Amino acid sequence: MTITTSSTNTTLNYPMEFESPSEATIKENARYITEFMEIKVKFIDFSHVFGQRSFWMIDHDSKPVDNRYFDCPVSFTSEEDCLESFIHSSRYHESFDWLMTVVDKIESMPPLPIWPHSKFRVLIKNNVCQIDVGENTIGVDGTFFVSGTNKLIATYHAVKIFINWYNKVVTGWIGIS
Repeated sequence: MTITTSSTNTTLNYPMEFESPSEATIKENARYITEFMEIKVKFIDFSHVFGQRSFWMIDHDSKPVDNRYFDCPVSFTSEEDCLESFIHSSRYHESFDWLMTVVDKIESMPPLPIWPHSKFRVLIKNNVCQIDVGENTIGVDGTFFVSGTNKLIATYHAVKIFINWYNKVVTGWIGIS
């Protein structure tokens, strides 16, 4: 595995590339990605319609994959149960349909104040994924190169590393602890 970050100006080399994540890691990463993607749950009140039950479901406008509308988890007990069910059923780790929505969000994000003329870029080739803050920014904090056993695994781990980095940077700038 190779991770290069410019924040430390070092390349971390490990004897192997990223491989498929464990089940525990998948759930933890799905939670972070779901938070980053701002997935919302909404309450559907059908109690007034012929005695039907009300329920919670993933908001159609915030779901990451369009063809998942009818596959979205539903909960008759709570908003939290619905979100947990979504996290459990997410496929960011095994589907480019899911993962590319995260890549699209990263690339459409506004520049950070420290790099006002840059945009985030995600470059995927072979079994390597690079995420940086824009053209001509190689070597600055926020540039990551991640290799994996295939391009899906490399992209999945690069997205996870980027989200962790981004959350730390944003948290530091706006003073949230």
